[in-house]
Amino acid sequence: MTVRGYKMKVTNVDRLGKKKGPVQWVDVPAATRCPRGFAHIETFVARVLLSNARSTWAIVSTKSGNTSISIGKYKGVVSLGMTVEVRSRARESALRAFFEERGIVPTRDYLAKNGGVPDARRVLDYPMPNDAVAIAELAVDLLGSVYRLKETTTLDIRFEEHEAS
Repeated sequence: MTVRGYKMKVTNVDRLGKKKGPVQWVDVPAATRCPRGFAHIETFVARVLLSNARSTWAIVSTKSGNTSISIGKYKGVVSLGMTVEVRSRARESALRAFFEERGIVPTRDYLAKNGGVPDARRVLDYPMPNDAVAIAELAVDLLGSVYRLKETTTLDIRFEEHEAS
């Protein structure tokens, strides 16, 4: 994954994988590379919560892009999201256990295509309070306990705002 911005081809689909609308090229904004990344998460979460845009996201990832989570707000509803390869049963179990231990039930939980391969990825979104400190603490705990990242890990964080639905 690159820190620089880039263009990405996007096809929107519904939960059943049926194409919705035309294929579009979208701009992916540049990420901010954050040494000791855990210390920067709350700032980006606060930006998400303070945004007046219809859809706002902070995507937190490792430099390789192999690990990422998103904190988003869509139409005023805040969530923490992640995807996991279906073959990664241990990772999926660890994610589910992490949230179950905290009494948080997913608001979205479905299988999605990845590169045209049906049922390749599990999409999980969990509801979050409108509280930057609480969300950041949970995200740091998740990245540390499930993904085994350290507070010294450099993270790339992308902030996106979208007015259109």
